Amino acid sequence: MFSLNVDLDILKIKWLQAKNYSNAVHALPVVAAVVALAFFVPRTSNRNANVSAPNAAPAPSVLQREPPRTAEEGLINWATDRGAQIGFELRKSPEGYRGAYATKDYNVGQQIAVIPSELTIPLENNGGFPAEHAHALAIKMSTNPTFMAQFSPYFSTLPMPNETVTSEVFTDKMMGELQSAKLKDLVERERTIMAGVYYGKYTNRETNKTYEPIPKALGGKDAFPVVLFAHLTSIISTREFTFYNEDGSRAADRMVPVVDMINTDADKLNAQQYNDGSSLVIRARNPIKKGEELFLAYLPGLDHRNDVSLTGYGFIRSLERPLLPASDLPTFDTEHPYGETPSTDDVFYGPEGSYNTEEELERLKKLLADCPTTLAEDEAALLSDGKNDETIDLNNYRSRVIVEFRVERKKALISAIEAVEKELALKSEAS
Repeated sequence: MFSLNVDLDILKIKWLQAKNYSNAVHALPVVAAVVALAFFVPRTSNRNANVSAPNAAPAPSVLQREPPRTAEEGLINWATDRGAQIGFELRKSPEGYRGAYATKDYNVGQQIAVIPSELTIPLENNGGFPAEHAHALAIKMSTNPTFMAQFSPYFSTLPMPNETVTSEVFTDKMMGELQSAKLKDLVERERTIMAGVYYGKYTNRETNKTYEPIPKALGGKDAFPVVLFAHLTSIISTREFTFYNEDGSRAADRMVPVVDMINTDADKLNAQQYNDGSSLVIRARNPIKKGEELFLAYLPGLDHRNDVSLTGYGFIRSLERPLLPASDLPTFDTEHPYGETPSTDDVFYGPEGSYNTEEELERLKKLLADCPTTLAEDEAALLSDGKNDETIDLNNYRSRVIVEFRVERKKALISAIEAVEKELALKSEAS
């Protein structure tokens, strides 16, 4: 057994101390390990690109300019000094989240950004789970100060502990707050894989590879604690790009600085990624106006469902017509949980839906009845910032987004129940 409960204040202190590494190229490797983690923030994200393996290039001399005002500005300076072309700025939205905003108008197909492959971080164990990538990266971060110094501008922009929400960093309490047995099981599966890789108890079924325990590889569990390994895994999970060869075969999994801060929204996709053989290229999918936020596809056919977006990336969407979580669909397969799903629930419960049955109606009603709280109670908790419920802390992003997930899930269940009842009533009248 293992626990992901941890004193987050201590992790944040370590992170703040570690940020000084950006200016300390010769810092001790153990400091590099701490840096590695605290900046951490998918599921392989299929952000497709065709690319060959990079060759490391020496950093050019830094251009003379005013010191960057933010870590994000420093990252863009770092990338452009090394050959990247970036036609957007990184800043916070009025709602408070960070995103990429066009610095000029773009026509369809026009180039927005180019990131040379040598500015990306290749992830070993191609095609594996994020924790398998994290195994090699944790060791590299802990033992290679040159690597840490090279990418320190990127590391300094990544989230601190408690700012990511993926399966790997869920605590037992968070899993209980989901109020969904199937989703809890999925989260537990991902956590178990993460811990198994860390402790050397996980074997990849396709490659038959078992990993050396991280404590053994780095000289003790304190060198890279499991909670920090979970955080690194979470970062990779949310920021991993899958690159493909021209023949469609998988070339590599990579972390790509700068463009990994472009958000996604299935209804607002306006940018696409390509590969020109040596770089990752972002082009306009639709006409884009200066100041407009850019949106890339992450997991087409998957992350429009809130359970996938929550446990894979840490966000949920509120829709006018709510969608059931993938794990609540009548076709959900626990053995293959990450299959594509329809963009609407009408396929199941619309006029031509194939699940307008009494059995399905009872199943949906039971899912709703099994929730410990009602929709009204969850909505009230959000409005009051949790003041009427001492069991949750809605000042904590993780707790808030889980309650938001519950709200959207219950709306979707109610909508599905009403749709099935309507179709059954019409069928009864017709007979």
